[in-house]
Amino acid sequence: MNKNNGCLGIIIGLFILALVIQILKLVFLNILGILGIVVAVIGICFAVTKNDSKFGLYWPIASIVSGLFLTFSWFIFREYLITLAFLSVFLFLYFLITTLTLAIRKSANWKKFSLLSTSLLVLMIIFISIAPDIDSNKSEVASSENNSNLSSTDKNTTTEKKTIETSNDKKDKVKQNDNKVETKKSESKNVAAVTTTPKKVQKKKSTKSSNRVPVTLTKTVDGDTIKVMYKGKEESVRYLLIDTPESKKPGSCVQPYAESAYNRNKQLVNSGKLTLEFEKSERDKYGRLLAYVFVDGKSVQETLLKEGYARVAYIYEPPYKYLSKYQKAEDIAKNKHSNIWSKSGLVTDKGFNGCATKATVAKKSNTTRKSIGNSSPKTNTTPPPTSGGTEFFANCTELRKKYPNGVPSTHPAYQPKMDRDKDGYACER
Repeated sequence: MNKNNGCLGIIIGLFILALVIQILKLVFLNILGILGIVVAVIGICFAVTKNDSKFGLYWPIASIVSGLFLTFSWFIFREYLITLAFLSVFLFLYFLITTLTLAIRKSANWKKFSLLSTSLLVLMIIFISIAPDIDSNKSEVASSENNSNLSSTDKNTTTEKKTIETSNDKKDKVKQNDNKVETKKSESKNVAAVTTTPKKVQKKKSTKSSNRVPVTLTKTVDGDTIKVMYKGKEESVRYLLIDTPESKKPGSCVQPYAESAYNRNKQLVNSGKLTLEFEKSERDKYGRLLAYVFVDGKSVQETLLKEGYARVAYIYEPPYKYLSKYQKAEDIAKNKHSNIWSKSGLVTDKGFNGCATKATVAKKSNTTRKSIGNSSPKTNTTPPPTSGGTEFFANCTELRKKYPNGVPSTHPAYQPKMDRDKDGYACER
């Protein structure tokens, strides 16, 4: 009996401890809002006790109004600096009006209130100068809330999309000829809609572009990667939700249409003002920025997909903002058999098959020789495998000490567990 009571007491104690931790966590996360409530309650208590000071109810009212203003500001913005900035503005105006009123009445206390107003003015300027932009803060809060609400449905949507994709692949082969006619009609309707309603399109573009960050292009790496100046330093940007044939991956050949995708991407990103839009994870496992890329407000990803230079891929955290639009653009290229869709079996769920013809590779080498001049030809940076048996490395860090650029699946040191993206190349950078 005593043992049962002891176990029950431990369970109740752990439950109370967990409840206290949750309450403390809630208080800590909303400390300014709770502090405002405490200040307002103190003001109410002083007002009820009928303090007979020479200012009467002035300070209790100031306490109540300031506390309520602090609480509402916190739960509206949920950002410390923005909340304190608004509170300092309110208090500065409150005491400035008091100072002017006392000065008009020729009261001796107006000098004290003028010093207080000046101090609040300094605090107000400091908080406003270091506080983040309100619009960006609201968008971050909204996106985080949307992500938390949608995280519970991610698993269901991924399984549904897999079944839908398999069924759609079978239907596409049967309906290719019919879809050609339908896509032509839909394109003509879209052109007519754009020409008849330009004002609506402009409004939509203005709202979407508010979350986009202007950047400066420094280099086009390949069909789905560029380098830009972002926040004062050069960053690699990997295009969200698309994949183009590889042309510069160590240890692998140049894949069909890789050069065409690179040239088209280079043409697009150099044609106007470049902006980025982020969603969910800002970086991938290699430290590259993951972003939607726009030139003069037009999506580069959508253009590459529609013209058949890319496929929709890497759908890790659905739902995505532009996923359905990209899938429609990909369907247009499929129906037209454009570029990568002109050869059956070239595009797979894991990437692209085959290597480019020798003529294509020769063209590439000739163009690079012209641009480089008399420099020495580029050699393969991946060291040859050592002779005899397999090589074992505990992790990618140890493997890269010997093979800095990773190893292909045919290499003795290759291990499937080190090939996280399942592209047949382990520990690549």
